[in-house]
This record gives sequence, C-alpha cells and structure tokens, in this order.
Amino acid sequence: MARPIRIEYPDAFYHVISRGNERRAVFRGDDDYELFLSTLEEASDRFDTLIHAYCLMANHLHLLIQTKDSNLSQFMKRLLGVYTIRFNRRHKRQGHLFQGRYKAYLIDQDSYFLQLSRYIHLNPVKAKLSVSAEKYRWSSMQFFLRRDGPSCLYKKLTLDSFDSPKAYQAFVKEGIGRNSDLPKPTAGCILGSEAFIKNFTKHIQKYKDKDVSGKKELYRMPAPKLRQLTQGKDLSFQMYCLWKYGRLTQRSIGEMFSRTHAAVSQNIYRFGARLVKDKILDRELKVVLSEFKD
Repeated sequence: MARPIRIEYPDAFYHVISRGNERRAVFRGDDDYELFLSTLEEASDRFDTLIHAYCLMANHLHLLIQTKDSNLSQFMKRLLGVYTIRFNRRHKRQGHLFQGRYKAYLIDQDSYFLQLSRYIHLNPVKAKLSVSAEKYRWSSMQFFLRRDGPSCLYKKLTLDSFDSPKAYQAFVKEGIGRNSDLPKPTAGCILGSEAFIKNFTKHIQKYKDKDVSGKKELYRMPAPKLRQLTQGKDLSFQMYCLWKYGRLTQRSIGEMFSRTHAAVSQNIYRFGARLVKDKILDRELKVVLSEFKD
C-alpha cells in the first residue's frame, strides 16, 4: 500500500493526529502528559513551528501546527521519537509507542483554521472526559482564556478573529451538540476550499505514491561561522548554538568536541534551562546572533 502523501512548504498549516500502537495509552498519568508537553516545546523551538491548538487524549493526540520551514517530517520525527525514548525509559519498556505513521492533513487556513481549532478543543467534551473544553487539563483551550501558557502555543492568530477570548470560548461552545465534525479530506490529505485544493491536485496526481514536498534547505547558520562567533564562550554555549542554529546533530557535535552524545545532550539541555532564567546570558546570545551575516 502506498504511503500517505506528505505536502511540505513554508508556512503550511496541518492537522496532525497520532495514535498509540494498537490503540494503547501513550499517556499513563499526569507525568506523561507533562513530559509530552515539555518535549513539544523543545521540538517547536528547535524547528521553529507554531502550535495553534493541541489536545492530548489517553491513547492519541491532535495538533494544529504551522511550519515556518518545509519541515513537518523533521519536527514530528523528533517530537514522537524523543517522547517515545523518554516514555520507554520512564516505564521500563521497549518498542514502538505510536501506531505507524502519524496522519497529517494540509489545512486551508482561510476556510478551516477556526473550525479545526474548535474541533480539536471539543474532543474531550465529545468523549465525555470534560463538561467543557476549557476545563480539560490536557488541551490548549484553557490558555486561550488566560495570559499564560506553553511557550510553543501561539494564540494570536486564533484570537485575532474574535473580539475577545470570551467570544472564542462561545464559538467553541457552539460546536457542542451539533455536527461539528470536519469534512472528509480531499485526496486523503487536504482540507480546504475548491480553489485551495485546485492548487495542489495536479501536483498530487503527478507524484501520487510518493511524498509531495516543496522542501527547501532549512535555514541554518554555517557551522564554521558559528564556531568563529562563539569562540571564547563556554562549551555549553557553543554546543547550543551549533545544535539550535547550525542544525547539527548532537552526535556530530560530540565528534567535533570529543564528547559523548549523552554529554552533549546534557550540555544543551542545561544551557537552554539557564537561558530561560538568565537575562544577561540571553542578551549575550542575541549579540552573537546579531553579528551573523549571510
């Protein structure tokens, strides 16, 4: 059977669904939900993706994603792969956690963005896990009514369509008790207007049975230039920049500095944690990046 078509291009919107292997739980308790959300923040930061909505259920998850680069596959590979490793380590298990390939539907922002946002947030209500969307702990709905929220959650695009967060809440609530299911995707992967679909149909037919992608080279800073700019900085600073902005793998960074993969991973994680709290360090990093010239 042909693999599902993948369409990737800058600023594309997707509805991503991933289910547990054999529909088993991918979240066994609160710690797992929190672990996934922290992994989501890391992957979003790493690949410059915007999360417009999410909902985590016991055995599956929904994401409304916007990719700034043509990199959905890379983003999802890291998100699901790293979470699986961490989940398996925590629960002392081995093997696959998620069922096959995740589903990714290309979304027409103009026609279906808000409808999809409501659909994702109403999942716990339809499953009778919560009396209202905003009371479900493991979805993004609660944060649309608050000022805080995960760093990867981008609320502005959604709320710009409403007079207030309360108006968006009312919009979501209107979907309860009515058929708010999404229409069947065209060609198995596109949810959009006729004009939107027409832009891709010919391309899809030409490359059916293959991945369809408008991939471009991910924006990255050349490693030699990064090493020059960070010369004299501590090792964690250099490793973080090469990983974050040079897009190098942790393994290749380890070979560069004669360090183990685990040591590189720890250095990058600790530097990222320091960066959140240390304003001086954050300014120092911004100065280095401002000196970078194409």
